[in-house]
Amino acid sequence: NASTYDENNKAIGGNTTDRALLEFIKSDTEKKYSIVNNIPFSSKNKYSITTIEKNGKLHLIKGAPEKIIPACNNYISELGEKKSLYKKDEINKYINSMTKRGIRVLALAIKEGYNDINTFRNLILVGLIFIKDEVRKEASMGVKLVTDAHIQTVMITGDNKETAIEIGREVGIYKTGDIVLTSDELDMKTDEELKRILPNLRIVARALPQDKSRLIRISQELDLVVGMTGD
Repeated sequence: NASTYDENNKAIGGNTTDRALLEFIKSDTEKKYSIVNNIPFSSKNKYSITTIEKNGKLHLIKGAPEKIIPACNNYISELGEKKSLYKKDEINKYINSMTKRGIRVLALAIKEGYNDINTFRNLILVGLIFIKDEVRKEASMGVKLVTDAHIQTVMITGDNKETAIEIGREVGIYKTGDIVLTSDELDMKTDEELKRILPNLRIVARALPQDKSRLIRISQELDLVVGMTGD
């Protein structure tokens, strides 16, 4: 986690997700391990890894469920026992039911021993985190103002498609029939294809930094006024 506690046991630093996680657990336990390596979260990898030394090496992984769960062979039960993970379809079905309600989902996993973490397999699923970002009233008002000014708003987010659609609907960016693309789907389209669909594009999910600059360039070539909003 990129956040930490201050002298008043309040989460500081990092991003809002990291702070929310630390505020949730509110642990005042003394740290009894040392961090030996850290791979920060990136929108390309969709996960972060912290390696600690505690009776051997342990890799702590946090990120997108669609990236982590397929790499898990086992899970930790409520009793702390390692068991084989078979019901991935049921887990994914439950995750999908939550994302369709506008809830963000993170998966937590570990990898034991001195194995190379770059071989992203044989992970152990620890659990799932569900986060609901409440939509602020001023966000909806802001979208309405720019829409009334004939400015097209495109939401660019790291969330998955289902979560992004529900949040977009709540703030007034998305309505049924609008176009929603993931970063991978966007990358598969040529500039000419994007020019044809851009007037109806409302959301880019699981976005990468270069997606925004590409859309701005296409908008300028079309002489469109498009407002980009992202997290």
